[in-house]
Amino acid sequence: MPDSRARRNPELFARLTPEQQAMVRRGNVAVGFSPEMVRLALGQPDRIQERTDVRNREVWNYNSNVGLWRDRTLVIFQDGAVTALQSESKPSD
Repeated sequence: MPDSRARRNPELFARLTPEQQAMVRRGNVAVGFSPEMVRLALGQPDRIQERTDVRNREVWNYNSNVGLWRDRTLVIFQDGAVTALQSESKPSD
């Protein structure tokens, strides 16, 4: 239910631009999103990795199984903002 995302943090959702609100409702994120905005759109990550090779960098892992496919999305943060997104789909084992 798309509106459930807005209810996770109504104050934050209200501060987003209309375009950002539409993205959050669809469960999408973009470069520049804060960690709170990503949680609003995608929920809690399955795993968070702090990168020791790059200062102030985190990688959030989201995994899901849809039918015979396993989807994985990596949300990469630098200094508290999304800098890159990576997605892959593979057949489930």
